[in-house]
This record gives sequence, C-alpha cells and structure tokens, in this order.
Amino acid sequence: MVVLANEIVTGQVLMYEKDIWKIVPRRAFRAGMCTELIDANGGFVVPGFINEHIHGCDGADTMDDDHGEALAAMQKYFRLQGSLLLPTTMTYDRKRIERTLSRI
Repeated sequence: MVVLANEIVTGQVLMYEKDIWKIVPRRAFRAGMCTELIDANGGFVVPGFINEHIHGCDGADTMDDDHGEALAAMQKYFRLQGSLLLPTTMTYDRKRIERTLSRI
C-alpha cells in the first residue's frame, strides 16, 4: 500500500531515484523500467516523518556543548531512518539554552 496525501492506493509501483517521479499500476510495470525492485510484501510505503520532539539519540544530545557535532550526528541518524527531527531543549540555565538555540 502506498500512503499518499489524500488516499491509500494498492497495486502500485513507485518509480524513484532520490524522489518519487512516477507511480504506475503494477500491471503496467515492465522489466527494465528500473534498476532495482523492492517488494513491500503487503507493507506500507509512506513518506518520511518528522519527529517533532527529540532531545537526543544515538549517544548525542541536543544540549551537548560541542559546536554542533551532536546535532550533526542526530541529523545523520534520522536521515538514515528516512525521517527528520526537530531538536528539543531541556531545562538548563538561560545561557546554555541560548547557545543551544543558536546552533539549531
């Protein structure tokens, strides 16, 4: 199943490189139309999501005072998962929060 903005469709093939460029009915798909075929096996194909409340992941924390290295690591982790993040601060002193916000 392919989850679109306004509907869920079945029996479709997504043609993509970096972005989806075409969705065709499975019966219209022909060998050679792409270099790789991935069968979702009845699963869902959905767009990437945004985790809108994340303090840290993969050993990195939004509040780390490391000149942005933690944020870069967090972004990489979420990119590999097919999603984005909205870094979230925690309760700290005002100066620390301001430094963190300036990095975000």
